[in-house]
Amino acid sequence: MKKKLIKPPEGNREILFLPDAREILYCSSGLQRAGVPHQPYFFNPGVSVKFLFLETLPAQQKSIIFLDTDRVRIEARMPAGEGQTHDVRFISSEEALFEFSCPGRAIFEDFFASCEESLRKALKRDRETALSSFFCFKDICLKNCSKKYLKDVLAESFLQFYGIKRGYSFLSDVISGYEFKEFILKIFHDSKLFQNVFNSALDDYRKEFRFRYKNFPFPRLEDGELPFWIVKKGRRKRCFKKDIDITGLTQNIIFPRAATLTIFLRLYKLDMFIHGVGGGNYEWVQDRVIERFFQIAPPFYAVASGTFLFEGYREREFPYFLFSPEDIKSALRERMEKA
Repeated sequence: MKKKLIKPPEGNREILFLPDAREILYCSSGLQRAGVPHQPYFFNPGVSVKFLFLETLPAQQKSIIFLDTDRVRIEARMPAGEGQTHDVRFISSEEALFEFSCPGRAIFEDFFASCEESLRKALKRDRETALSSFFCFKDICLKNCSKKYLKDVLAESFLQFYGIKRGYSFLSDVISGYEFKEFILKIFHDSKLFQNVFNSALDDYRKEFRFRYKNFPFPRLEDGELPFWIVKKGRRKRCFKKDIDITGLTQNIIFPRAATLTIFLRLYKLDMFIHGVGGGNYEWVQDRVIERFFQIAPPFYAVASGTFLFEGYREREFPYFLFSPEDIKSALRERMEKA
């Protein structure tokens, strides 16, 4: 029988937990480190649920890790009337976010002007509440846009908007220590075995879920290819064994790709990894790589997500800053009270 992917809830203000919230809370009570990694982009409000849920967990250490290793391609899905949407581009570059300088204030103002125009033209009943949240975020973001790096503006604006008073790390800092080098070397020295294990897990995944897309959820590794990005002149490229000088790893900038990102964090940094829906679907592959290559039982992970909609739209991917943080928090409290 075909296995089914995890899907987000269908109804407005519905919250999803896998496993059940009560079980997640119980499991986390004996754990040292729980964490939420995510890109600091204009993600949908359902993603915000996992950040807020992290605050409720009894784990001793709770970490937010913003991923700053992706290309800088940031846009916001906006309503366009009659149930239609369009994307407002904020900024796009082939450079990685980790050292990307903050653009001038005018870039932010142009982006916000385009977003506001869409809201005023396309929304009806939800217009005023969306504009209220939007203006709140706009004020926060413009106050932060004097910072040196774009990643700081994005990360801090999100946390301030949601009132989350917690420190955070960027992935580029998290992987700067000896643990990530140890992780690289383990895969480097057994690269052929890792390739076989990883590709086999992908084949099993596509068979179990009956997917025929060759790059879903990840592309297969070619001969000599390592599951990392190598960054040169600010741009990331696929990494091959020949690209790495193991006697001087600090001379190169090597970042994990999606699959090895979660494997590394789960093995070295977090005892509980909290995913959204998308990431939760991919961990089927990582679990098998951890079992077959690293030969240990996969650490616990959970899924927390939600759906928040505008009247007349079934689109979930509108940016979080169009929705009231208090409404998201209220929906989360109501769902946890029912657990």
